[in-house]
Amino acid sequence: MVGGQGVSISQYSAHKDEAWKFLEWFMSRPQQWKWVEGCGMTGVSAILKDPKFLEAAPPNKSFPVSMSMTKDYWHLPAYPQLLKSFQHYVHQAITGQLSADQALDACAAEQERILRASPNQKAMKTQ
Repeated sequence: MVGGQGVSISQYSAHKDEAWKFLEWFMSRPQQWKWVEGCGMTGVSAILKDPKFLEAAPPNKSFPVSMSMTKDYWHLPAYPQLLKSFQHYVHQAITGQLSADQALDACAAEQERILRASPNQKAMKTQ
């Protein structure tokens, strides 16, 4: 995991060995420290707990708290619809069709409808 974003290797990759070598290198502690020092975020808990992380960049002070409250949502059956909705409204904001506030409000309303119609709506209330 890199700052909350999952990293994977496609089963169709023609370069799986090279991809594993890259991930092993990239996720090594020395490389993750370089990533953090360049304002990247990490999912390596030992680095997140190190006081040096908090001083590496201004946003880092809130990141460990945010990560401790993060819940996985990739497994939700509605996730593809949620992503499509988000991309649609971000595009409208970027292209000037809607203001950022209008786009985010419309996206939130649409995603609320999607989640309420989702088959695992009850499970989401308990999380």
